[in-house]
Parts: sequence; structure tokens; C-alpha cells
Amino acid sequence: LNQLKDDAFSTQRLQRSAQARMHRAAILAKSGRGDEAAGEYETAIEELNAAWQSSDPDDFYRRHLADAERDLGTLLLENPSRHDAAEVYLERSLQTYLELMRQQPSVSLLRKTTQANCLLGRLNTTPSERVAALERATVGFEMLRDHDVLSESESLQWIESLVELGELAAAQGADVSRIADQIHQWRSQENPVTLQAEVQQRIEVLLDTVSDSNSDGSDQSSTSR
Repeated sequence: LNQLKDDAFSTQRLQRSAQARMHRAAILAKSGRGDEAAGEYETAIEELNAAWQSSDPDDFYRRHLADAERDLGTLLLENPSRHDAAEVYLERSLQTYLELMRQQPSVSLLRKTTQANCLLGRLNTTPSERVAALERATVGFEMLRDHDVLSESESLQWIESLVELGELAAAQGADVSRIADQIHQWRSQENPVTLQAEVQQRIEVLLDTVSDSNSDGSDQSSTSR
């Protein structure tokens, strides 16, 4: 890295090297070589940081740096023992995306911000932190839908986030009727995606919980009268 920094074209070389490492890391991750992929992402992050610091502030480098941190966080998320590190990278990428969004909002940045929140909601953090991240993610998915740019995989992530929210609320004894309404709205989409049986079962259990709660409330009201 030091030798590259001293080169007259260090910034461009660092950038190209980092992009190549990110591409190689994605291939390694898909082939099940997670440790090697993590190493490539970490080096890419170092190179992008160096490129950013050795040049004038440029959103191009910040965006690529945030992408690398998000991808590394996603990879580390698969290993429960690395969730602390995953949280650091995902939070860092999220903050960069939010700063870029404030400067120049775009659907692309909205998508990346939503994905980062969705991933943070999967971490082994406190229930309140997971709820906050998942709520931000569901708002993001709604906005992507309103822009008519919601992909099938994002639609699946949206419903899974709603189910996670409902399960967390139910475990805390909170009212899940609002989340149940959002699930019904998701189901009413013109082109609903096919759900896995496991997700479908979790939805039915959650909706049954709401139905039972409403029935109990009606019974108590009748008894009091």
C-alpha cells in the first residue's frame, strides 16, 4: 500500500485494485471460500480508504468503500461468532449511505440503505436494536414499492422483515395488529411472489396470534357488559 501511495497514479491504482478485490471476493464467497473472501474485502476497504485520503473528498470513493463494508458485513453475518465485526461494517456503510442520501437522494442509495438496515435486523443484537433496524428497512421497502422499483428478492426480504418484526413484538407481549395489517397489504400486491413454506407457516402463526388476541378482547368486553 505504501508503495502505491507514493506513485503518481496511486489513487487510480488503489481504486482499480480495490474493485478487482471486491469482484474476486464475491466469487470466493459464492464458492464457499468465506475466509479468503473476507480477507479480500478487508484489503479492498484499506485500499479504498487510502485512495480517499490521498485525494480530494469524492463521493465515488465513499460509495465504493461503503459497498465493500456492506459486502464484508454481509459475509461475516453468516458466522454468528463474527456478528460484532459484521455490525461495525454494516453500521459504517449505513452511515455513509445516509450521508450520501442527504447530499443527493437517489433510488440506488435508497436501495442500499434499505438493504443495510435489513441486514442489521438479522444480527444477534438486542431486540430493540433489531426492531429499529427492521422498521427502517420496511419503510425503505415501501418507498421502493412506491417508486415501482421493488425487485422480487426485495419483496421477499420485505415480508421476511415484517414477520421478524411481528415475532419480536409478540415475544415482548406487544400489539402486532399494525404489523399484521402491513402483512395483509403486502399480500394484496398485484404481483405477489411465491413464499417458502417455512415463511408462509410463520405468517399464519403470527396472524393466528392476532386473531386470538382480538377474540380474547371481544370475549372480555362481552363479559364486562
